[in-house]
Amino acid sequence: MSSEISAIKSQFAKDLKENILPFWIEKSPDRKNGGFNTHIDQDGTVHIKNRMLIMQTRMIWSFAWAYRNKFWGKESLDLAAHGVRFLLDKMLDRTHGGFYTVIAPAGEVLDRTKDIYMQTFVVYCLAEYARASGDKKILARAMELYRILKQHAYDPTTKSYPEVLAEDWKPIGGDWLSTKAGNERDRRQIKTLDTHLHFLECLT
Repeated sequence: MSSEISAIKSQFAKDLKENILPFWIEKSPDRKNGGFNTHIDQDGTVHIKNRMLIMQTRMIWSFAWAYRNKFWGKESLDLAAHGVRFLLDKMLDRTHGGFYTVIAPAGEVLDRTKDIYMQTFVVYCLAEYARASGDKKILARAMELYRILKQHAYDPTTKSYPEVLAEDWKPIGGDWLSTKAGNERDRRQIKTLDTHLHFLECLT
């Protein structure tokens, strides 16, 4: 490893340990409702309280990865477990499988669609938590969702995955507006590199 790359690696590790992880460990956990507050400013003021699936899964992955790679102690793993409980208790669709896109902190479902991009994040946050904790039941949950995606979301005609499907994994009909920020396009009609990139990521 070159001295330049080594210096960059050391700086990243220092920033992660002294700046990034301490901030999110202190400011993001919602001890009352579960899950994490993710739309917050530097003093911890929460600006958006609703829970989006993509951010809950990213927090779980980050805390589990930080523990497994010895950037933080057991507190980090405990926070990952805190997120997993919220994910399974509040965001899991027990009727159709998969996970809801957006819920309120107390658990009211605000967006029942199945965003395929976000579903893949569930797979690999659960897999990372299972690696960090040794919890084989959580690994089985990750594999279960992977199989659901293969069964219900895969398009054999084009050998690809759509952006979003209805709660029951069927195409969304009628008037519909995505809750995903920055997506003014009709995401029902497109297939993107972004979704497929993250699907590959969850498999690795």
